[in-house]
Amino acid sequence: MVDKRWYLTSVPIVAFTVIFIGILLPVFLKQRSVNRGSANYEVLYSQGALDGSAIYLLVLVSNMNTLTYELTTSASIQSLAPDLYNNATNTLNKAVRIQLNSDLLMLTNTTAAIDTAITSTASIVEGSIAWYPFDKYTTRLDVAAATGVAAFNGSDSSPVPVDIIVAQHEDFEWNYNVKFSPLDTMDAKTIGQIPLEVSVRRSINMYTVLVFFGIWAVTFSIAYIGSLAVIWKRRAPDNPVIFISALFAIPAFRNTCPGNPPYGVLFDIIGTYIAIAVTCTFLVLVSIAYMKPKPPAVQNP
Repeated sequence: MVDKRWYLTSVPIVAFTVIFIGILLPVFLKQRSVNRGSANYEVLYSQGALDGSAIYLLVLVSNMNTLTYELTTSASIQSLAPDLYNNATNTLNKAVRIQLNSDLLMLTNTTAAIDTAITSTASIVEGSIAWYPFDKYTTRLDVAAATGVAAFNGSDSSPVPVDIIVAQHEDFEWNYNVKFSPLDTMDAKTIGQIPLEVSVRRSINMYTVLVFFGIWAVTFSIAYIGSLAVIWKRRAPDNPVIFISALFAIPAFRNTCPGNPPYGVLFDIIGTYIAIAVTCTFLVLVSIAYMKPKPPAVQNP
Protein backbone atom coordinates (compact mmCIF):
# COMPACT_ATOMS: atom_id res chain seq x y z
CA MET A 1 0.00 0.00 0.00
CA VAL A 2 1.29 3.43 -0.95
CA ASP A 3 2.20 5.68 1.93
CA LYS A 4 -0.23 8.62 2.24
CA ARG A 5 2.70 10.96 2.67
CA TRP A 6 3.54 10.45 -0.99
CA TYR A 7 0.10 11.77 -1.92
CA LEU A 8 0.53 14.75 0.39
CA THR A 9 3.95 15.42 -1.13
CA SER A 10 2.61 15.24 -4.69
CA VAL A 11 -0.15 17.80 -4.06
CA PRO A 12 2.16 20.86 -3.77
CA ILE A 13 4.33 19.56 -6.61
CA VAL A 14 1.32 19.34 -8.93
CA ALA A 15 0.03 22.72 -7.73
CA PHE A 16 3.36 24.45 -8.36
CA THR A 17 3.64 22.79 -11.78
CA VAL A 18 0.20 24.07 -12.80
CA ILE A 19 1.05 27.56 -11.55
CA PHE A 20 4.38 27.50 -13.40
CA ILE A 21 2.77 26.47 -16.69
CA GLY A 22 -0.08 28.93 -16.17
CA ILE A 23 2.39 31.78 -15.81
CA LEU A 24 4.86 30.69 -18.50
CA LEU A 25 2.39 29.84 -21.27
CA PRO A 26 0.81 33.33 -21.58
CA VAL A 27 4.28 34.88 -21.73
CA PHE A 28 5.32 32.66 -24.66
CA LEU A 29 2.03 33.29 -26.48
CA LYS A 30 2.37 37.06 -26.05
CA GLN A 31 5.99 37.09 -27.22
CA ARG A 32 5.09 34.99 -30.23
CA SER A 33 2.37 37.42 -31.30
CA VAL A 34 4.67 40.42 -30.78
CA ASN A 35 7.59 38.92 -32.69
CA ARG A 36 5.41 38.34 -35.74
CA GLY A 37 5.60 42.07 -36.40
CA SER A 38 8.51 43.34 -38.44
CA ALA A 39 9.42 46.09 -35.98
CA ASN A 40 8.26 44.56 -32.71
CA TYR A 41 5.77 47.32 -31.99
CA GLU A 42 2.02 47.46 -31.51
CA VAL A 43 -0.10 49.92 -33.48
CA LEU A 44 -2.24 51.98 -31.10
CA TYR A 45 -3.87 54.38 -33.55
CA SER A 46 -3.83 55.06 -37.27
CA GLN A 47 -5.45 57.76 -39.36
CA GLY A 48 -5.30 58.36 -43.08
CA ALA A 49 -5.01 56.29 -46.23
CA LEU A 50 -1.19 55.93 -46.06
CA ASP A 51 -1.12 56.12 -49.86
CA GLY A 52 1.58 58.78 -50.19
CA SER A 53 -0.81 61.68 -50.78
CA ALA A 54 -0.05 63.23 -47.38
CA ILE A 55 2.77 63.43 -44.86
CA TYR A 56 3.21 60.00 -43.30
CA LEU A 57 4.20 60.43 -39.67
CA LEU A 58 5.17 57.62 -37.28
CA VAL A 59 4.83 58.45 -33.58
CA LEU A 60 6.30 56.11 -30.97
CA VAL A 61 5.18 56.22 -27.35
CA SER A 62 8.37 55.34 -25.53
CA ASN A 63 8.44 56.15 -21.82
CA MET A 64 6.13 56.97 -18.93
CA ASN A 65 7.83 58.74 -16.00
CA THR A 66 5.84 58.72 -12.74
CA LEU A 67 8.41 60.92 -10.98
CA THR A 68 8.01 63.90 -13.32
CA TYR A 69 4.52 62.91 -14.53
CA GLU A 70 5.57 63.13 -18.16
CA LEU A 71 5.06 60.90 -21.19
CA THR A 72 7.87 60.82 -23.74
CA THR A 73 7.05 60.41 -27.42
CA SER A 74 9.11 60.58 -30.59
CA ALA A 75 7.96 61.21 -34.15
CA SER A 76 9.65 60.79 -37.50
CA ILE A 77 8.53 61.45 -41.06
CA GLN A 78 8.32 58.30 -43.15
CA SER A 79 7.36 59.98 -46.43
CA LEU A 80 6.27 63.33 -47.84
CA ALA A 81 3.53 64.19 -50.29
CA PRO A 82 4.60 64.64 -53.96
CA ASP A 83 3.78 68.37 -53.91
CA LEU A 84 6.20 68.85 -51.01
CA TYR A 85 9.16 66.70 -52.05
CA ASN A 86 10.79 66.18 -55.45
CA ASN A 87 12.12 62.64 -55.68
CA ALA A 88 14.03 63.37 -58.88
CA THR A 89 16.17 66.11 -57.34
CA ASN A 90 15.85 65.02 -53.69
CA THR A 91 14.83 68.53 -52.69
CA LEU A 92 11.91 70.05 -50.87
CA ASN A 93 9.50 72.18 -52.84
CA LYS A 94 8.40 73.88 -49.65
CA ALA A 95 9.66 74.09 -46.11
CA VAL A 96 7.67 71.87 -43.77
CA ARG A 97 6.96 72.25 -40.06
CA ILE A 98 5.92 69.29 -37.90
CA GLN A 99 4.67 70.12 -34.43
CA LEU A 100 4.39 67.50 -31.69
CA ASN A 101 2.82 69.16 -28.66
CA SER A 102 5.12 72.13 -27.95
CA ASP A 103 8.13 70.78 -29.88
CA LEU A 104 8.80 71.68 -33.50
CA LEU A 105 10.64 69.93 -36.32
CA MET A 106 11.62 72.13 -39.27
CA LEU A 107 12.45 70.56 -42.64
CA THR A 108 14.23 72.63 -45.27
CA ASN A 109 16.68 71.86 -48.05
CA THR A 110 19.50 72.27 -45.55
CA THR A 111 18.10 69.54 -43.27
CA ALA A 112 20.31 66.47 -43.09
CA ALA A 113 17.47 63.96 -43.57
CA ILE A 114 13.71 64.06 -43.76
CA ASP A 115 13.37 61.19 -41.28
CA THR A 116 14.98 63.19 -38.47
CA ALA A 117 13.17 62.32 -35.25
CA ILE A 118 11.55 64.83 -32.94
CA THR A 119 11.22 63.98 -29.25
CA SER A 120 8.56 65.52 -27.06
CA THR A 121 7.35 65.19 -23.49
CA ALA A 122 3.68 65.59 -22.60
CA SER A 123 2.62 66.47 -19.08
CA ILE A 124 0.11 64.18 -17.42
CA VAL A 125 -3.25 65.91 -16.98
CA GLU A 126 -4.98 63.19 -14.98
CA GLY A 127 -3.83 60.32 -12.78
CA SER A 128 -1.71 59.66 -9.70
CA ILE A 129 0.75 57.01 -8.56
CA ALA A 130 -1.17 56.91 -5.27
CA TRP A 131 -3.26 54.11 -6.80
CA TYR A 132 -0.25 51.85 -7.45
CA PRO A 133 -0.41 49.12 -8.75
CA PHE A 134 -3.72 50.13 -10.36
CA ASP A 135 -2.61 53.61 -11.40
CA LYS A 136 -3.51 55.03 -14.79
CA TYR A 137 -2.83 58.36 -16.44
CA THR A 138 -4.18 60.56 -19.22
CA THR A 139 -2.44 63.13 -21.39
CA ARG A 140 -2.87 64.84 -24.74
CA LEU A 141 -0.86 64.41 -27.90
CA ASP A 142 -1.42 67.15 -30.47
CA VAL A 143 0.13 66.74 -33.92
CA ALA A 144 0.13 69.44 -36.58
CA ALA A 145 1.82 69.98 -39.95
CA ALA A 146 2.14 73.07 -42.12
CA THR A 147 4.33 74.58 -44.80
CA GLY A 148 6.59 77.59 -44.33
CA VAL A 149 9.40 78.35 -41.92
CA ALA A 150 7.14 80.19 -39.47
CA ALA A 151 3.49 81.01 -39.02
CA PHE A 152 3.87 84.69 -38.13
CA ASN A 153 6.65 86.08 -40.34
CA GLY A 154 4.57 86.77 -43.43
CA SER A 155 5.81 83.72 -45.36
CA ASP A 156 3.55 81.34 -47.21
CA SER A 157 2.15 79.05 -44.53
CA SER A 158 -0.69 76.61 -44.95
CA PRO A 159 -1.71 73.37 -43.21
CA VAL A 160 -1.01 70.08 -44.96
CA PRO A 161 -2.82 66.76 -44.45
CA VAL A 162 -1.16 64.17 -42.25
CA ASP A 163 -1.41 60.38 -42.18
CA ILE A 164 -0.32 59.14 -38.80
CA ILE A 165 0.44 55.89 -37.02
CA VAL A 166 0.91 55.89 -33.25
CA ALA A 167 2.66 52.79 -31.93
CA GLN A 168 4.42 51.48 -28.86
CA HIS A 169 7.42 49.23 -28.53
CA GLU A 170 7.12 46.12 -26.40
CA ASP A 171 6.56 47.30 -22.84
CA PHE A 172 6.26 45.06 -19.80
CA GLU A 173 5.22 47.85 -17.45
CA TRP A 174 2.68 50.00 -19.31
CA ASN A 175 -0.32 49.58 -21.57
CA TYR A 176 -1.15 52.50 -23.85
CA ASN A 177 -4.41 53.45 -25.51
CA VAL A 178 -4.76 56.26 -28.05
CA LYS A 179 -7.96 57.76 -29.40
CA PHE A 180 -9.00 60.75 -31.49
CA SER A 181 -10.11 63.47 -29.08
CA PRO A 182 -10.88 66.91 -30.55
CA LEU A 183 -11.41 69.74 -28.10
CA ASP A 184 -14.30 71.11 -30.14
CA THR A 185 -16.12 70.64 -33.45
CA MET A 186 -13.85 73.07 -35.29
CA ASP A 187 -10.75 71.25 -34.05
CA ALA A 188 -12.08 67.97 -35.41
CA LYS A 189 -12.38 69.37 -38.95
CA THR A 190 -9.09 71.27 -39.13
CA ILE A 191 -6.74 70.00 -41.84
CA GLY A 192 -3.23 69.22 -40.70
CA GLN A 193 -4.11 68.90 -37.03
CA ILE A 194 -4.65 65.63 -35.18
CA PRO A 195 -5.68 65.97 -31.52
CA LEU A 196 -5.20 62.72 -29.63
CA GLU A 197 -5.76 61.51 -26.09
CA VAL A 198 -3.32 58.99 -24.64
CA SER A 199 -4.33 56.77 -21.72
CA VAL A 200 -1.60 54.90 -19.86
CA ARG A 201 -2.35 52.02 -17.52
CA ARG A 202 0.15 50.01 -15.49
CA SER A 203 0.33 46.33 -16.37
CA ILE A 204 -0.37 43.97 -13.48
CA ASN A 205 2.95 42.25 -12.90
CA MET A 206 2.86 38.76 -11.41
CA TYR A 207 5.85 39.64 -9.24
CA THR A 208 3.86 42.46 -7.64
CA VAL A 209 1.15 39.94 -6.75
CA LEU A 210 3.74 37.61 -5.22
CA VAL A 211 5.24 40.44 -3.16
CA PHE A 212 1.78 41.36 -1.87
CA PHE A 213 0.99 37.79 -0.81
CA GLY A 214 4.52 37.42 0.60
CA ILE A 215 4.04 40.44 2.86
CA TRP A 216 0.70 39.10 4.06
CA ALA A 217 2.27 35.67 4.66
CA VAL A 218 4.85 37.30 6.92
CA THR A 219 2.04 39.20 8.68
CA PHE A 220 0.01 36.07 9.43
CA SER A 221 3.10 34.14 10.52
CA ILE A 222 4.22 36.85 12.94
CA ALA A 223 0.70 37.25 14.30
CA TYR A 224 0.30 33.49 14.78
CA ILE A 225 3.64 33.02 16.53
CA GLY A 226 3.11 36.05 18.74
CA SER A 227 -0.45 35.17 19.70
CA LEU A 228 0.54 31.64 20.74
CA ALA A 229 3.19 33.02 23.05
CA VAL A 230 1.48 36.13 24.45
CA ILE A 231 -2.28 35.60 24.24
CA TRP A 232 -2.85 31.84 24.35
CA LYS A 233 0.38 31.09 26.25
CA ARG A 234 0.71 27.73 24.52
CA ARG A 235 4.46 28.13 24.25
CA ALA A 236 7.21 29.97 26.03
CA PRO A 237 8.00 33.43 24.62
CA ASP A 238 10.66 33.19 21.90
CA ASN A 239 13.64 35.44 21.56
CA PRO A 240 12.21 38.59 19.88
CA VAL A 241 14.95 38.58 17.26
CA ILE A 242 12.58 36.89 14.78
CA PHE A 243 10.23 39.87 15.04
CA ILE A 244 13.10 42.33 14.62
CA SER A 245 14.23 40.45 11.51
CA ALA A 246 10.70 40.58 10.08
CA LEU A 247 10.50 44.31 10.80
CA PHE A 248 13.56 44.94 8.63
CA ALA A 249 12.64 42.35 6.01
CA ILE A 250 9.20 43.77 5.18
CA PRO A 251 10.40 47.17 3.82
CA ALA A 252 13.30 45.53 1.97
CA PHE A 253 10.94 43.04 0.31
CA ARG A 254 8.45 45.77 -0.51
CA ASN A 255 11.16 47.89 -2.19
CA THR A 256 11.56 45.20 -4.86
CA CYS A 257 8.16 46.11 -6.36
CA PRO A 258 8.39 47.01 -10.08
CA GLY A 259 8.37 50.71 -10.83
CA ASN A 260 9.97 51.77 -7.53
CA PRO A 261 6.77 53.33 -6.10
CA PRO A 262 7.06 55.80 -3.20
CA TYR A 263 5.76 54.89 0.22
CA GLY A 264 2.13 55.76 0.88
CA VAL A 265 0.53 54.27 -2.23
CA LEU A 266 -2.45 51.91 -2.20
CA PHE A 267 -0.13 48.89 -2.08
CA ASP A 268 1.26 50.09 1.26
CA ILE A 269 -2.12 50.92 2.74
CA ILE A 270 -3.51 47.42 2.17
CA GLY A 271 -0.28 45.55 2.82
CA THR A 272 2.92 47.13 4.09
CA TYR A 273 1.46 49.35 6.81
CA ILE A 274 -0.59 46.52 8.30
CA ALA A 275 2.40 44.17 8.27
CA ILE A 276 4.63 46.71 10.03
CA ALA A 277 1.93 47.49 12.61
CA VAL A 278 1.35 43.80 13.42
CA THR A 279 5.09 43.10 13.63
CA CYS A 280 5.76 46.07 15.92
CA THR A 281 2.85 45.15 18.18
CA PHE A 282 3.95 41.58 18.75
CA LEU A 283 7.60 42.64 18.94
CA VAL A 284 6.79 44.76 21.98
CA LEU A 285 4.48 42.19 23.57
CA VAL A 286 6.86 39.27 23.08
CA SER A 287 9.80 41.35 24.32
CA ILE A 288 7.91 42.20 27.52
CA ALA A 289 6.92 38.56 28.05
CA TYR A 290 10.45 37.36 27.25
CA MET A 291 12.05 39.73 29.77
CA LYS A 292 9.74 38.84 32.64
CA PRO A 293 11.50 36.99 35.47
CA LYS A 294 10.75 33.34 35.79
CA PRO A 295 8.12 32.50 38.40
CA PRO A 296 9.56 30.98 41.59
CA ALA A 297 9.71 27.23 41.62
CA VAL A 298 6.98 25.55 43.63
CA GLN A 299 8.42 23.82 46.69
CA ASN A 300 7.12 20.31 47.24
CA PRO A 301 5.85 19.84 50.80
